[in-house]
Amino acid sequence: MAVGTGLCACECGQTTAVSRWSSVIHGNERGKPRLYVHGHNRKIRDESIPETKRCPNCKRELPMEQFSLNPQHRYGRDAYCKLCVRKRSKEYRALNKARLSERQKELALQLKRTVFQAYGGPICSCCGEKEFFFLSMDHIEGGGNKHRKSIGRARIYRWLKAQNYPSGFQVLCFNCNLAKGFYGHCPHDIVNH
Repeated sequence: MAVGTGLCACECGQTTAVSRWSSVIHGNERGKPRLYVHGHNRKIRDESIPETKRCPNCKRELPMEQFSLNPQHRYGRDAYCKLCVRKRSKEYRALNKARLSERQKELALQLKRTVFQAYGGPICSCCGEKEFFFLSMDHIEGGGNKHRKSIGRARIYRWLKAQNYPSGFQVLCFNCNLAKGFYGHCPHDIVNH
């Protein structure tokens, strides 16, 4: 079979191209062999993958490894070389630094809200504090410092989401969390019990 081909999805036994896009109308699914509703009227080119490719930006002929993988492009590689893509990304980030920074902050707050909702909502489990910016995540059994070092300090919310919100964590305000860390318990625990 040629590169980017497979057996037709209509089970006729013919070789067809792999679909690059999903199409409800034609019944094609991205990454799977095409289903030809109107017959097999398209020829499959039996082409081998070349060893080099020309970057349209820097005009250099480079080995295929210098182009990122991209199944939507011909030969499964990006149109532009990795160096040109890196340079263009760096320029874009420099020109849009403030906007990208704002977007990162928005995404971080959105993730924090999502995690808090998974653990009972944005309210301190100990004292009932509801001010969102005072709240943080707490390791119920302790060991938070060691855990943060193993996953990275600012990654706790991403880690909790990736682990599908495991038990052993709770939402606490910063005061209750620090008191628990310093004294082994929060002063509210003594007052409430």
